[in-house]
Amino acid sequence: MIDARNNGNLIGGLVADPELVGNNNDIVRLRIASDFSGRDANNPDNKTGYFRVTMFLNDDNPNTRFVKGQIEKGNLKKGSQVHILYRLQQDRWDKDGKTMSDVTLVAESLNYAGSAPKSMEAGEPTAAAGNIPDEF
Repeated sequence: MIDARNNGNLIGGLVADPELVGNNNDIVRLRIASDFSGRDANNPDNKTGYFRVTMFLNDDNPNTRFVKGQIEKGNLKKGSQVHILYRLQQDRWDKDGKTMSDVTLVAESLNYAGSAPKSMEAGEPTAAAGNIPDEF
């Protein structure tokens, strides 16, 4: 369950194809680029944020089954526009006597933002439409 004090929504484009990792391909790693509002016309690139996103795939969650199926079909790939609901996770470790830290966005759900990819067959259900297929 996502904590209301530690969450957010993000819409952005995938800057690389998602990676399935872990012993059972049960973790998805994504990189998302998202523009900030109020872009400066004199320097159009200074308001884009790049974020690492991790999603833990749980077979009991229909959205994670949808995401894994879309990756396996080749529909969810670099350039796809996505919407994620995430929580923040900070990792800390010691390196050479210094405490290091990093913040990762942990996706609780991921859906297409806007149109579904052209590669999807007409009429195929999408998570954004609320029709999440049980099997892929």
